[in-house]
Amino acid sequence: MDRIIENPELLSKDKITIIYCHLGIRSYSLIQQLEAGYDFDNLYNLEGGINSWADQVDNSMQRY
Repeated sequence: MDRIIENPELLSKDKITIIYCHLGIRSYSLIQQLEAGYDFDNLYNLEGGINSWADQVDNSMQRY
């Protein structure tokens, strides 16, 4: 998160970008910061994080 906040130019403003973390809480916070501070409008949070993805979409994924 720190690397992205310190270098927001690493993210494109021209493409839809899904931001995710383990449970979706930190990624949601990051998106709020980027939208407020850098005018991003193309970022989406993976609700429930990669943990929910593993449960609901790809249960073959190794969970951590």
